[in-house]
Amino acid sequence: MPADAGRELLVGYLRHLGPSWTTNPESVTHVPNLKWNDIFIYVIDSFREHNRMFECLVAGIQEHEERIQRFFGTLPPELQPSMDVGSLPPIWQRRVLVVEDNRLLRQLIADMLGKHSRVDSAENGREALERIRDHCYNVIVTDIQMPVIDGIEFYRQAVDMESFWRERFLFMTMDMTLSRRVFLEKNGLPFLLKPFSPDELVQAVESVAHAA
Repeated sequence: MPADAGRELLVGYLRHLGPSWTTNPESVTHVPNLKWNDIFIYVIDSFREHNRMFECLVAGIQEHEERIQRFFGTLPPELQPSMDVGSLPPIWQRRVLVVEDNRLLRQLIADMLGKHSRVDSAENGREALERIRDHCYNVIVTDIQMPVIDGIEFYRQAVDMESFWRERFLFMTMDMTLSRRVFLEKNGLPFLLKPFSPDELVQAVESVAHAA
């Protein structure tokens, strides 16, 4: 099956669920017998690694399912749906890109996040731009001060390439200059000051993933 056919089949499946499914978590409570059917699973398994556009489509579906789960968690028992959305098999493993020029720190951060996510890495902004041209990432964790292309310039070029990346960044730095702080706060971008604990890193990545 060609990739274009796979995308059309997946989009058709979502249309079958109804247009409001992609914008309103509440609407899923009205979808009868909600489940990932065999055709849907086949398309996902066949094409999620095929190209970046399809990866992002699959990642978006998984993120929406998680938003639905969080929404259901806020409902009183009498409004809970009969279907446990959490029982649906995951169709995408969260993917994180770690951009850090220090090799040991890059590996340490990748190890911290690798327990719950698939992690790729790059040692500067230029390598990271190549990664995001080829793959979809739920979160990008990047140092600010790096050779070749620094973290802030990487962010600017990524967002110029596609607005999708605007809310996917988590910055980290040991040297928070005034100009860096102004840029981050002006654009509402989260950051961590080095050194940080594994728990602080994981929680910050979770926050970015949920907010995107």
